[in-house]
Amino acid sequence: MVRRRFAKPVSERISGFNSQSRRFLKNKKRGNMKKQNALTVILIISIAGILFSGYLSFAELFAGSCPLGGCSNLLGLPVCVYGLIMYIIVFIFSLIGLGSKK
Repeated sequence: MVRRRFAKPVSERISGFNSQSRRFLKNKKRGNMKKQNALTVILIISIAGILFSGYLSFAELFAGSCPLGGCSNLLGLPVCVYGLIMYIIVFIFSLIGLGSKK
């Protein structure tokens, strides 16, 4: 079976594409998010995680009951405490990344 190879790129073979559309497709780098935007999204997600896991940790440690029903323990601490620690670390690193010059 012989495969045909097209001499023209897809953007030229599809009708309705003008030169401006071809330039857009040529110059568009898909999937690249700027560092600042990515770190801002990570910062927002970490704040939401700190609030949620902080609420669960506070309720489990100080109120004595888990708001979600049964909470599991790992090495003597509720699992939500480890989540709180992890989100705090992610928050700190995203702040450091946003504060860097590069």
